[in-house]
Amino acid sequence: MPSIRWIRNVTVNGAKCTLEIMVGVQRIADRCYVRINQEPELWFTPIADSRDEIVNEAMQILFKRLQGTEVLNLDGTPFQWE
Repeated sequence: MPSIRWIRNVTVNGAKCTLEIMVGVQRIADRCYVRINQEPELWFTPIADSRDEIVNEAMQILFKRLQGTEVLNLDGTPFQWE
């Protein structure tokens, strides 16, 4: 099944980690979730139908889940939550 995903590889507290946002299956906003590594998906209903707004909303969910950890890009620079 095709889907529209946003994926970033980062480190969380020094361990490699994948952040994933699904913004839709057949169309934008029809099914959305966030996931960290292979954890179960956290499904949500987006408040808007645009890809950028869904990604922003999902980033806030991921930020809250990872609050208190050090999240870095693979090159060691701070991960941008915006």
